[in-house]
Amino acid sequence: MALLFFDSFDHYNYAQLTSKWMYAGGTSSDFSDIVAGLGRRGTYGLKMRTHRGTLIGIGHVLEKQFVTSGNTFIAGFAFKCVTALGLNPSSTSEGSACVISAVQNIGVSHVWFRINGDGTITALCGSTALGTTITAVTQGVYAYIETKVVIAAAAAGSVVIRINGSVALNLTGVTTQVGATAVWTGFYSRQRLSAGTQQEWNYDDFYLSDGSGAAPWNDLLGDCRVEVGMPTAEGAVSDWAPLSGTNNADMVKEIPADNDTSYVSSLTPGHTDTYDVPDSPVAGSDPSAVQVSLFTRKEEAGLCNLAAVARIGSTNYPVPVINPGGTYSYRMALFQTNPATGLAWTEAEYNAAQFGFTRAS
Repeated sequence: MALLFFDSFDHYNYAQLTSKWMYAGGTSSDFSDIVAGLGRRGTYGLKMRTHRGTLIGIGHVLEKQFVTSGNTFIAGFAFKCVTALGLNPSSTSEGSACVISAVQNIGVSHVWFRINGDGTITALCGSTALGTTITAVTQGVYAYIETKVVIAAAAAGSVVIRINGSVALNLTGVTTQVGATAVWTGFYSRQRLSAGTQQEWNYDDFYLSDGSGAAPWNDLLGDCRVEVGMPTAEGAVSDWAPLSGTNNADMVKEIPADNDTSYVSSLTPGHTDTYDVPDSPVAGSDPSAVQVSLFTRKEEAGLCNLAAVARIGSTNYPVPVINPGGTYSYRMALFQTNPATGLAWTEAEYNAAQFGFTRAS
């Protein structure tokens, strides 16, 4: 699997967040939102902000779950603590600390990372503190944080934290497993507040991988930039029917997606749409991977199987996605390599490619 998922928060709104993430905590957009200009390059970013009056409790949670993915967990994300770095910084109880990152197996954490009041980060397994970073994040400034955990019992595991590309903690020969199974199924990050406090965390440029496969995708990727390319024109194939007009790209280019206001549809297996997208925004840089995100719903009874498509030259390369349900949600497919070559993408190959979808059945 290797690279599993990445997100820039640039192409959807807060109401659509749960169609890409599992998310628990407050529901008011007055407190948490996807906000223009909040990201690292003036793009959109995720704001998680919780306020507690007279209560003490858990703040907002950002969570992503997967099918079991082996014993290596890697997460990277841009993080800014706007207010109140780490509350309850000496707590060894996961339920009463600020958890900036955690690796879980079906809701039970193997290792969790506590952000402290001075901006350092402590790695814990259960209630056992494994170590604390030698460097710290600064309140009000974005830092790129990467955490890597090899899950193992009997002091056979390891933990790495990198901040802005530099190793801030490197532990080997530590116990990193809770329970009987050295596998993981999810990531989460969670605020924790004391009475009368407010906490705001901002996120951007997120990636998650499982350490399998070939380099460089099987290890920490470094400070990553996640960009969105929306359709700019119809590609070589336009089989799907637009709701109105004759240009399919006009029906699928909205940010955020507008549900039934504009769309393309098809009842015919084999129908395919491909689209032109902007060239890579970073000239001279090869993409690490391409992820196609489809905002879909099924409106007729019966079987409907979809696949995301990368079109290279005159050939369409499909990757199946989770079948659509009756309400709109995102279905994603990741092209880690150029499917025509099996090798890492080059900038020129990405710029020449088209992307879209096909109805497989």
